[in-house]
This record gives sequence, C-alpha cells and structure tokens, in this order.
Amino acid sequence: MKKKSVQKLKIQLDADVARLSQLLALKEAFRAHPGENPIEIAFMTARGKISALHIDKNWGVESRKELESKISAISSVKGFSWEIS
Repeated sequence: MKKKSVQKLKIQLDADVARLSQLLALKEAFRAHPGENPIEIAFMTARGKISALHIDKNWGVESRKELESKISAISSVKGFSWEIS
C-alpha cells in the first residue's frame, strides 16, 4: 500500500509587528479550512527565529487556494510554504 504524503504548512510570522488580531485571523482561516495537514508557525525577528508553534494534524488544515489567500492578506505573515514529508 502506498503511503500518503503529508504536507506541512510552514508560516513565517514577523514577531516584531504581529498583533493578537492577526493571530486570531490565522486561527479563523485555519478553522475555515480544516484538514489533516499539520501547521508550523515560526516567530521571526531581525535576529532570526525566536520560537515556533507546532499544530498537529488533529487541528490541521486542507491545502486550498482560499486558505493561502487569507494567509497572504495578514500583514505580519512574511511568507509561507507547503513542505512535503
């Protein structure tokens, strides 16, 4: 049986400018597109990554263009990618 590949959504968030409202907007986007892909949010500063939040597949998301659009609209998000494992 072929193993299903899992995509992890990796988001880089600018910790210097991120606000609670933006984190809540991410949460709303995730809940609007539930799925089995885990999420990793890296909190970045000018000095690099200061912390990361790992969300397992139980609270994961589905890979969809609508989700990507919502994530891109959040100003403190500096980038995101899908990592296949």
